[in-house]
Amino acid sequence: MRRIVLSFAVLTTLLVSCKKDLLDINQDPNRATYSTPQLTTPIAIENAARISNTSYFGLAFWTGYWATSNGFAKPVETYTYNITSTFNSGTWDALYNNLADFDYIEKQATAQSFPLYQGIAKVMKAYDYHQLVDLWGDVPYTEALQGANNLAPKYDKGQMIYDDLVKQLDSAILIFKMPATAGSINVPLEQEKTLLFTDILDVNDPEASSAAYLQMWVKFANTLKLKLLVQQSQINRDAYIKEELQGLTPADFLGLGEDALVNPGYSTAAAQLNPYYGAFYKSYQSSGDNYNSTVASDYAVTTYSNYNDPRIAYFYTQDPGATTYLGSVFGDPTGTAKAATVGAPSLNATGPAIIMTATESLFLQAEAAQRGYISADASQLYRDAVLASFQFTGMESDAEAYLDQANPDINWDMATDKIKLIITQKWFALNGIDILAVYNDLRRTGYPNVPLSTDPNSLGKMPVRLFYPQRETLLNTANVSAAGNVDVFTSTVFWDK
Repeated sequence: MRRIVLSFAVLTTLLVSCKKDLLDINQDPNRATYSTPQLTTPIAIENAARISNTSYFGLAFWTGYWATSNGFAKPVETYTYNITSTFNSGTWDALYNNLADFDYIEKQATAQSFPLYQGIAKVMKAYDYHQLVDLWGDVPYTEALQGANNLAPKYDKGQMIYDDLVKQLDSAILIFKMPATAGSINVPLEQEKTLLFTDILDVNDPEASSAAYLQMWVKFANTLKLKLLVQQSQINRDAYIKEELQGLTPADFLGLGEDALVNPGYSTAAAQLNPYYGAFYKSYQSSGDNYNSTVASDYAVTTYSNYNDPRIAYFYTQDPGATTYLGSVFGDPTGTAKAATVGAPSLNATGPAIIMTATESLFLQAEAAQRGYISADASQLYRDAVLASFQFTGMESDAEAYLDQANPDINWDMATDKIKLIITQKWFALNGIDILAVYNDLRRTGYPNVPLSTDPNSLGKMPVRLFYPQRETLLNTANVSAAGNVDVFTSTVFWDK
């Protein structure tokens, strides 16, 4: 896996020295420069990972991973699906704040002729914007990020935003491939400040390491582009998707061992914990209410167990008083005593945060190959995707035995529905790793057949879109109204048909 070298002390210094200024800049991008792309980029990338890794826990209940522990009050909106405009509204704010940082980076990098940072900003803006579209559909885009110059931006259509994000990713890829990118910036020095793919640095061969580093950004951009395109597989855009992916092969995407991970130097010290760990622990080895109240769902532990999947030990930790893995039924008002907790191996205080895994990339490639979008061996990509998951969870030696089971829900040759197989095994692999990606797959394909909440007050169906945050409704009323009334059960985002 790719590992990171920038120290937490450096990042903390950057945060302290320029975070307030960044917030000021976000309010008015026309004000004088308070920071530089080099200083702002690591902060923004770490924040992007933090948002992605900690913002979608409520969706993990809907996607069949988690339930609430015995003895804890159940989250009413999550358990009943009767959500309001406050559900995940903080994610909206976090994403737009993060986008403002990347927009600042892009503008400053363009003005100061720092193409490396210009390309990185374009990629990371696509990374953030797709999350907004996936959850809320039509959102501010062309008039967004203008601060005080436009406090009421119009809402753009989700499909238009996706199409432009693909163009922005193509533009970033061209930047990374420009000879001037490596020539005008000392990449071996600059890459230490960008958090992603920094382990490629070779002081003995800076020219080769520069090329390899830029190539990793090309692969990440291509993989994100692939994600945006594959996600549109249900809406009769095959010709467009194939055209956009024409000529790309597995070598152009993140592959085995090429996880996009962020670690500025997370430690066991206060305020320096890995964000996913910190979401469950108040401090090192001191669990918080979020950890104590969250347990495995009965559906998940039953499914992993029935499929002889050793990764259950990574995703869940068996209660010491139980003889087997137990889970609570999602919706059960009381819960199950001695249910398994969120897996200790997945909670690493000093480990990296996740931007995108090779596992997800390979499952996307397998689906694209199976649908005929790229020319590649779908069966091999599928096996590599599962192998990447077993590598990520530290169980690489068990991958082949798992894949070769005589089970049509695991074994490629036995499966009659290859897309169902790919999406189902993607569910097995991304537990707690990319919850939003699994929620997206569940909406667009219906796989796997995750049970609905059994709460007696449940509305009986999972929301397919979120309400716009209340603050938007109050402060940007005309544009929210122009976007149309939202029914969270029927107003699907554009790719969910």
